[in-house]
Amino acid sequence: MLKMLSWDAGPCGVLLAHCLVMAETSLANFTPQATSLDRYSKIARTLNFLKSHTHTAVQLTMSQTIDFDTEAARYLHNLLHTVLLEITPKKITAAWAERLPVIQDGHQHTADVIRVYEEEGEEWQMPADIDAEAARALLESNQCDDAPVILGSIIAALYGIRNVEVLTLRVYPRLYTLNPGDRLSPRRVHTVLRIGDKVLDLTAGQFGFKWLLGPEREYRDEFVVEGPPEVCIPLQEAWEDMPSRDGELNAVYNSLRIRLKREQDSWLRVNGETLRGVVMGEDEEKRRDLWEKLRVIAERVWQER
Repeated sequence: MLKMLSWDAGPCGVLLAHCLVMAETSLANFTPQATSLDRYSKIARTLNFLKSHTHTAVQLTMSQTIDFDTEAARYLHNLLHTVLLEITPKKITAAWAERLPVIQDGHQHTADVIRVYEEEGEEWQMPADIDAEAARALLESNQCDDAPVILGSIIAALYGIRNVEVLTLRVYPRLYTLNPGDRLSPRRVHTVLRIGDKVLDLTAGQFGFKWLLGPEREYRDEFVVEGPPEVCIPLQEAWEDMPSRDGELNAVYNSLRIRLKREQDSWLRVNGETLRGVVMGEDEEKRRDLWEKLRVIAERVWQER
């Protein structure tokens, strides 16, 4: 018997931050269900998604101090979600949960696994009542290498390009998102950002990590498989030395990086704002207005590819 989940397909705009409700059901009796999609405006869908994740994002930040680095991390995290909803869209037609044994660091653990049936779609579609942690894992899955490219110029504007490094290492996942038949690997290669003595992990949710920004030593103690291979490069090399595979997508991501920064600079200039002021300010509507402008750019770049 497997612990299963059966959800109706629906737009990301109606994601609910509920706990996973698991029922004892045999795989043979599991029948994916589908419903017609309600049509939401793009901005409403995006903002509802962000709203469902706002509390989670706050909890992910290790430091509760209100400082620029922390607020910049939150800004980037919400922006990444906004952009990801417009690119490489997937339709999750069915999903269910499993708990499987895995050997990590010489000890047996029980891993949480989300199994999904997915296909390419015109826009992101997920089960209507999937919980926030599972939705974030699906959205961020396999995006850790792309995030420093897509948001690279904005990251550089926030932290200073010479203060950011791209660090690739191995981690022990707490959560896995797998297709049916995929085998569970105890270790996974993962890419994060090193900012001084801190680690910014914009896609930590794909592995179930409760982390956004915090001390590197704590991150290593909590999640990292110590020892080689590790690779650390300057932020700029993330887009200058992109691998030749997936050449079309890499060109899209580079174009997106340039146009997101250009649109952000234009918005700041027109509104008489500074990036620091937007990040540290209390005007949430102003941030949402900027995110919407950047969302439109992401949508346009994806459509033009």
